[in-house]
Amino acid sequence: MTRVTCQVFRDESGTPSLVVLKKGGKKLEISEGSKGFILKGSLLPDFVAILSATAIFGKNAVDIAAQTVGNINVDINAQSVGNLQTDIVAQTIGNLDIDIAAQSLGNLAMEIAAQTVDLDIKTSGGTNIIIDKLNQGAYTERQSTLENPALATPSNFYTDAYYRSKFYPRGCRGWIESISIRARNTTGGDLTINFAIAPNIGMGDALTFTATVPAGADGTADITTNIRKFWNYDSMWIHTKTVASASLGLGYITGTPYDGYYSSDLINWVQENTRSYISVTMKGETVGDVPVSGTVNNINIPNTCGVSPYTTASNDISTATTVLNKYGSGHSEYLAVLLDAATNSHQVSVLVYTDDVLAFNWKFSKMTAFALGVATPKISLLQYGVDAACSVLISSKFEFKRNFQVKLQGIDATVQTYYVDAQLNLIS
Repeated sequence: MTRVTCQVFRDESGTPSLVVLKKGGKKLEISEGSKGFILKGSLLPDFVAILSATAIFGKNAVDIAAQTVGNINVDINAQSVGNLQTDIVAQTIGNLDIDIAAQSLGNLAMEIAAQTVDLDIKTSGGTNIIIDKLNQGAYTERQSTLENPALATPSNFYTDAYYRSKFYPRGCRGWIESISIRARNTTGGDLTINFAIAPNIGMGDALTFTATVPAGADGTADITTNIRKFWNYDSMWIHTKTVASASLGLGYITGTPYDGYYSSDLINWVQENTRSYISVTMKGETVGDVPVSGTVNNINIPNTCGVSPYTTASNDISTATTVLNKYGSGHSEYLAVLLDAATNSHQVSVLVYTDDVLAFNWKFSKMTAFALGVATPKISLLQYGVDAACSVLISSKFEFKRNFQVKLQGIDATVQTYYVDAQLNLIS
C-alpha cells in the first residue's frame, strides 16, 4: 500500500487555506474558491476514480441516516440532471429545502416516512402535480361537528326583532345528522324557532326545520333537532325564520372569527361581529373535495324537488297583492292564473318576481291586444272577455336563487276571485 501524506497550510488567522495530499510522487491541492472547493494536481484523476467507484458522483445520491437533521439545502443549476434521489430516515427533520433551476430534470424521487409532514408544493407555467397512493382516510367517511364556538352556556342572547344566521364556508358536504342550538325562553310555555338552510348567504331555502325551545330555557342545555338528510354542497348557511324578542332568542358570543349575519326582511343581510350557538353534527363527510368557486357554465345541476303551490281567494287587489310566494332555488315549469267573471277582470295584471326582481308584468287586455291565444307558445291566453272569466298559462321558464313570487293587481277596488297554480323545480 502506497503511503499518503497530508500537509495543511494556514493563513495569518490560523484558518486552513490549502490542503496538499501526496502519494507516490503525485499530489492533489485542495483550496477554497468563490464557488466552492478547487481541486488540481496530478493526483486528481485517481481521486475522481475513487469517488466514482463509491457512486457519490455517479448517481447524484444523498443518503442521510441520523437522529436529527436541521436544515438541508439542495441547489442545482444545470442543463441536465438524470436521477436525483433523496432518501431520508430520521426522527426529526427541520427544514428540507430543494431549489432546482434546470433546463431538464429527469426524475426527482422523494420518500418520506414520518408521523406528521406538511408538504407545500408550488408550480408555475402549467406544471402538473400527481400525488399517488392516497391513504385509507381518503375513501372512508369522516364524522365531525361544525361549530364556532363549541356549544356552551351563552352570556348573550339576541333580543332585537331581526333574523339571525351563521355561515360555514367550507367542508360541509355530507350527511346532516342533527343541528343543535342554545337559546333562551323566559315565558311559561314552549316556543319554536323556525330555521332554513341554504348553500350560500341570501340564497333560497333548500331545507327547513323547527327547533322547540322549552319553557324557561336558559341556554344551559342543547336543543337538538334531527335533520338526517344529505347536504351536497361545500358551504352551509343556517338562518332563523323567526325574529328574536325579549323572551325568545338564540345565544351568541362575540370575538373572532365572526360568522354572523342579520336581516330585517330575509332579503338584505348585513354582517355582524357575532357567533351564534348553532352547531351541526355531520356524518358521511367526504375528504379531499376540490370546491369550485364562481359560476360554472354549461353544467345543468339536476333539480331534486318538485312542488306545486296552489292558492285561491277573493280579495280587493287594487294594490299589488301577493298571491303566491315560494322560497328556494330553482325554476318554474309553468304558472296558471284564472280569474272569475267580475267587473274589470280583464284589466287585472299578472306580475311575476324572481328574487324580488320584476320579471313579468302583463294585463289580460294586453295579452289579447297582442293576439295571444290558446295555441300561443310560452304565454297561452286560454280564456278572455271584457268583465268575463280570464285565464292564462305561462310556460316560460323563470329561474330564481332565493324566491319565486306572483302578484295580482286590478285597476279598482272590485273584489276579484282568483286561482293560482305553479309547478316549480327546486334544488334541495
